[in-house]
Amino acid sequence: MTDGAPERFLAALGEGERPLAQALIRQLAEGGCPCALKEAKSGPTLSFKRGAKGGALAVFVCRKSGAKVRVYPQRALADAALLDGLPEGMKDAVRRAAPCKRLAGSGACNPRCPMGVSFSLDAQPLQLCRHTAFFFPLREETLPALQRLLASELPA
Repeated sequence: MTDGAPERFLAALGEGERPLAQALIRQLAEGGCPCALKEAKSGPTLSFKRGAKGGALAVFVCRKSGAKVRVYPQRALADAALLDGLPEGMKDAVRRAAPCKRLAGSGACNPRCPMGVSFSLDAQPLQLCRHTAFFFPLREETLPALQRLLASELPA
């Protein structure tokens, strides 16, 4: 954790959220994912990339309701066992995510949007917005599933 960005982000979190975020941040840092800290209206955000030239992998955000993590999976989308093994609360969050307007063909989304994600969850095909599909609160009960999800995306 080189430039102190993770520490500055962690300082903005509540005592209960800090160790949870710290575990995920450590996992991403040890996986070689570079990070960057940005200030947003709701608080700091900490984003991790897939290596030096890769796209976004995870973004930690502060909300009034608590810290959340947005995961941008690629490999996990093809791993039915991993997705079907998510806790029910996380699966419900995925199912409640916004549908991808570009995948649906309506063209109503921003043309610069990189498009949503298509995958199956419990044998149900979904086409969801990539920014809302895997957006979870940092909670003790979600930590193991988040760790598995992130581990599936890290280079071997």
